[in-house]
Amino acid sequence: IIIKEFEMEKKKGILITSFGSANLNAHSLLNDFVKQVELNFSDAVVKNAFTSVFISKKLNDKGITVKSVQECLEDFAQAGILDVVIQQTNLATGKEYEEKIVKVAEKMRRIFNSLKIGKPLMYVGTASENEVNYTLLALALQKQFKNFDDCEFVFMGHGVKNRCLQEYKLLQSTFNKMKLPVFIGLMEECFSLEHIVECLAVKSKGRRIILMPLLFIAGGHVEQELLTDDKSSWKNRLKQAGYEVEVYPHGICENREVQEIYIGKIKKLL
Repeated sequence: IIIKEFEMEKKKGILITSFGSANLNAHSLLNDFVKQVELNFSDAVVKNAFTSVFISKKLNDKGITVKSVQECLEDFAQAGILDVVIQQTNLATGKEYEEKIVKVAEKMRRIFNSLKIGKPLMYVGTASENEVNYTLLALALQKQFKNFDDCEFVFMGHGVKNRCLQEYKLLQSTFNKMKLPVFIGLMEECFSLEHIVECLAVKSKGRRIILMPLLFIAGGHVEQELLTDDKSSWKNRLKQAGYEVEVYPHGICENREVQEIYIGKIKKLL
């Protein structure tokens, strides 16, 4: 049985998609987020899919079954659930979103009554949409600052290879307008750590940095770049630049206000 019998009476489906993580703690946190969605939409069947074939295989090898977007959509269709919303957790659009979510959904759209795809947490809309959406996100992320005083905050995002993302520029601009001491860096392409260090040298008022992941879940990247003392890690490179560094090792899926933003996105689509 693909979907439990008591769930077959439900007529709506919600598919949460993510790149995934082979880190078991991060995987557990992702499941916690999915459970929050289930609590808010008790009249719908909620499923979770990974877009990374590599991550899915690693977890399957550990005895943890993870399905693809196509497999989950096939499950919904076979159970007669033909009104489905897909909400992806990638922070911005990119190859994973376009190739493994949008294209797959378009290919299968004809077998559903309704198949809708929610926008990423960060996307470029109209000027008025951007002001509302990025202010809401910045205020949610600001909640993570409440236990820290007299410091600057450096966010480490992932980014997309060969693409300098307007989305991150909009979020940085929003923090600037709010006069918050926040600097956003990316592992891919623009906003490199070197760029952040240059900005800190000009704008920073102190020598204490709180390093935070701008990632949905705190998985391998957080371990490799934020928590390790390896000389190439972001934490160590900031220390080498003369800063006192403290790490906030939590992905934004653990942020209750960010969870509420996602819940709001899904409600608008159902």
